[in-house]
Amino acid sequence: MSYTFHEATIVKIVQETDIVKRFFIQMPDTLNFTFTAGQFIMINLPIASKYTNRSYSIASAPSDDNIFELCIVLKPTGLGTPYTWENFEVGTKVQASLALGKFIKRIWSLISPRPLFNKREVLSRRSRRLKIAQHLSAGY
Repeated sequence: MSYTFHEATIVKIVQETDIVKRFFIQMPDTLNFTFTAGQFIMINLPIASKYTNRSYSIASAPSDDNIFELCIVLKPTGLGTPYTWENFEVGTKVQASLALGKFIKRIWSLISPRPLFNKREVLSRRSRRLKIAQHLSAGY
């Protein structure tokens, strides 16, 4: 699948632990960058003399300043995160897509007056999980 990438700028980096960094990235002012909780972006990384797309979940709350946050855990044997650790600095330009993904939180109360789950559905799901767990623990 091909994505449209835009030149974004890393505006802040926070090292949380030895293996966790938070990258704050600003999309160009010419774009109206919007996203919803649960979406992700693709970053095009120039790795091994070619560009490699990597997906990263957006970690920040939606805002109107075109800045979003990625919270990335270093995977030393990976391809993308070692590159970000070694090459991303404040001011670095990165190729980023617009927000992607449909696994998002919806505001159900505005869409439907009925609760997301009723008591019967919750109990039914619990009992199914319990039966499966009992079945597995019995050695079947």
